[in-house]
Formats: sequence, structure tokens, C-alpha cells
Amino acid sequence: MKKKWSLVYGFILLILASVSSISVALAAAPVHDPKPIVMKINDSYEPTGDLAYVSATQILVPLSLLKHYFTANAAYLSDENVITFAVKPERFTIGGAAQKQIKDPVPVSFPAICLKNQYYLDIANLDSLLGVNISFDYSGNLILQLNSPAVGPLVLQSATVKGMPKEKINLVWDVKTSTQKLSNELPPKGLNVLAPTWFAVTQSNGLIVNKADKDYVDLAHSKGYKVWALITNSFDPDLTHELLQNEVAQDQVLNQLLFYASYYELDGINLDFENIYESDKMAFTHFVEKISPPLGRQNLVVSLDVTVPANVPNWSKCYDRVNLSKAVDYVMVMTYDEHWAKSPVSGSVASYGWVKEGIENTLLSIPKEKLLLGLPFYTREWIERSDETGRFIVRSRTLSMENEEKIIQDYHLTPQWLEKEGQYYTEYQQDGNRHRIWLEEDRSIGLKADLVDQYQLAGVASWRKGFEKNSIWNVLNNKLHSKQANDKNSVAES
Repeated sequence: MKKKWSLVYGFILLILASVSSISVALAAAPVHDPKPIVMKINDSYEPTGDLAYVSATQILVPLSLLKHYFTANAAYLSDENVITFAVKPERFTIGGAAQKQIKDPVPVSFPAICLKNQYYLDIANLDSLLGVNISFDYSGNLILQLNSPAVGPLVLQSATVKGMPKEKINLVWDVKTSTQKLSNELPPKGLNVLAPTWFAVTQSNGLIVNKADKDYVDLAHSKGYKVWALITNSFDPDLTHELLQNEVAQDQVLNQLLFYASYYELDGINLDFENIYESDKMAFTHFVEKISPPLGRQNLVVSLDVTVPANVPNWSKCYDRVNLSKAVDYVMVMTYDEHWAKSPVSGSVASYGWVKEGIENTLLSIPKEKLLLGLPFYTREWIERSDETGRFIVRSRTLSMENEEKIIQDYHLTPQWLEKEGQYYTEYQQDGNRHRIWLEEDRSIGLKADLVDQYQLAGVASWRKGFEKNSIWNVLNNKLHSKQANDKNSVAES
């Protein structure tokens, strides 16, 4: 999507590169060079008095200039640190059926960058969307030509094939996405889907906050992964209720997803809508049934996260699992948080019996070939004490597998295997408090992963990347893909 800038700017960059090469080698942050901004409107040149900050990969222009010259509805959202503006349909084309779906301006958002107490937008790759020609003159000014005939609409392509792995699905949600970290990692054997947590509906008008990274997607694809980006409802039941009562807002959500999926070349969309009023159960199903087919026609895999069946209105009874599963390609059942962070009693995050029962109950309404087993790469340390009045108090903190191992080493603990829970357990005393941990590690994860073969499920979905030990990937690969390969060999031999 990156366009070539003028030869003049290429010359400037060559000079900058020679001056800043040492700085770039020593620091990860880009070196920005200030450039006066001049607007070219028709045949006249209008100095703005604003400065752009330019690096080898970025052209940062202030939000105030964007609002004045490009789109008055541009805005900075402080809670999400993004700049949002509307893009007219004529500024982009999308392959497939999506172009007919999008008839109104699409609200988009991109990360904001704060410099010198001002907020800036990187327009280096947005020239087609904004309809602006970017160049530099010999005086070092940044020239922005509005409505330039030289800048056509952004051409986006739909996926040519459905973004499904050919094997059992081994998905992990990636919360703190890092292109640099992904670049340095050797692809774990058997992992085939990354689900970065990039999108969230934050306003009842359907606005999606976007934190996606095209370089991350490109790198993931080069390593053989599919990318199914996650979108949440901000876990806000009131916002969700307003969205579900507003067909126009739902269209906005769909149009943004269609745009972002093509813009970032995603393989799928993962819907993680939680904390929904039970009274909105039918409306939520209608929403999923509305947006899923157009996404599917773009060859996107549509998946949905649900909790285990339980008698809890906002967190479980809000899902019409039968009809939701008909509308999507896959359903991830979140078989973890048996004891959640604010639980009044200590306990396992995902004991074997509870997970097995959750799968069996879920299979009463969702076909096995669509169901993914949720696995926790985390556990909780529970701290129990009694206050001066004798009142029993429990609090918890989340632990990664590395965290729990460090506690075991630091306190010289010897965990004991609990057959019923299918987990190791340990505890220790500190400052008069009782600390309790039901561990998640290779053996407990492997035991739960066996349920995929036992119930012939589509695969696993794990929360979350970065909390696991490297050995976990060998466990999952052996449980999912080695068995699958053996089954294929057996069929071939017969």
C-alpha cells in the first residue's frame, strides 16, 4: 500500500539516512525531521504555519491541520489514543461483494502519535484514502495537494480463499502484539492461527477503535500463520444494548470490519462480545446473523467466543448457542475462569472435571466440528486472610506459567498432583496469609487437550500468548496434529 514519494524527497531521505544512521542503530524510535507544511489548493500554495515530522517511514501531520483541510469530523479519542475520521466510499475499492455493501462514508481510526504536546497522524500510507498527493520541494517543505488527480482510490483485495488451516486449529490470542517480538520468535510447531486483540466497538454509533498493524500481519503470513483479528463490545452491556437497537450502527460495524479486513489482509474475524443483557439475547443473534454472511463472502473466517452454559444472565444466558453456531464458522468455548479474578473463594481456573462438563454441555447446542476448546495459559495465586473482625478475605493475582515456576523455586515448594482436578496444587504461608495455586503446566494442559480427540472437536483456542512455557507448544502439537497425522496414515493404509 505504500506509494513512492517524489525524487526530491528521496534525495532528502538519503541525506537524512547518512546523518541519522548511528542514531537509528542505537535507538528503536524513528528520528523525525521537522518540515513546514504547505497546502497546494488548485494552483495556489498556502503555507499553514504547521510542522510535519518526517522519518524514513512516517509523515506525521497535526490533527488540527487534518480537521481544517481534510475532514472536519476528525477527532482524537483520548481513552483509546487514536485519531478517527470518515472515508468516503469513492476513496477506496474492495474486491468481492463488499463494494456493494459499503454505500456510506466509513469511520476509520488509526493510532495517534504525541509529539511536543500535540497529536499527529501518520499519513505516509493514507494518501489514497485522504485524496492527497504528498511531495517535497527543494526548500524542504512538505507539499500536500488536495484532490489531486494523480492520486486514485485505494485498491483493496478480498481474500482469494477461506482463511482456514487444513489441520486441527491451534489458535492463540495475542494481546500485546509486537512485530519485533514476532520476528524474533521461531514459529512453535503446530500453532497455526494468531488472534490479535485489535478491535473494539467503543461507541453506540458503531465506531470501532483500531489498533491493527499491517507489518504484523505480513510477518505472521510469512511464518505460515492465519490471522483472525478479535473485536470486542468493550464488555459494556449498555453500549451493546444501544448498538443492538440501531441497525445503522450495526451497518457501520460491518462496513468497518470489511474495510479493515481488506486493508490489513486479515484471514478472519473473531467476535468476542461478552457481558450482554439477557434481554438482548435475540438481538445479539440477529446482529451476528447480519454481519457474518457479508464477511464470509469476502472469504473471511468468522468465529465467536462464548462462555460455558451456566445460569448467569449477562455472561452465559445471553447466548443463543444453537442459532449463533449456525451463523459462524467456529465457536470458541471459554473453558476457563471457573474461579474468576473476583471470586469470593479460591479455586482452579480450569479443573479437568469442570472443563469436561463444560464441553459436554456446550455440545448439546453447538456441533463438534465447529467447536474449539478454550485453554488457559495462566493461573491465579489466591491470597487468603482474616481481618481484625474475623471476616474471611480472598484476593487473587494472575500468574503466567513462568511466574508460577518462579514462586515454586523461590519458596522451595513441592506441588502435589490432584487427580480429580487434573492439576498440580501448592500453597505457602507469608505474612500470616495463605497463598494457594492450582497450577497450569504441560501435564494439566495436555490432559485438557485430550478432550479435542475424545469429542472430535475442531481444535483449541488458548488465552493468551506470552503466558505459556515453550514446552506447551510441543504438548499441543502432539495432542492435536500427531494424532491427526496418525489417523490419516491409518486410513491410507486401509
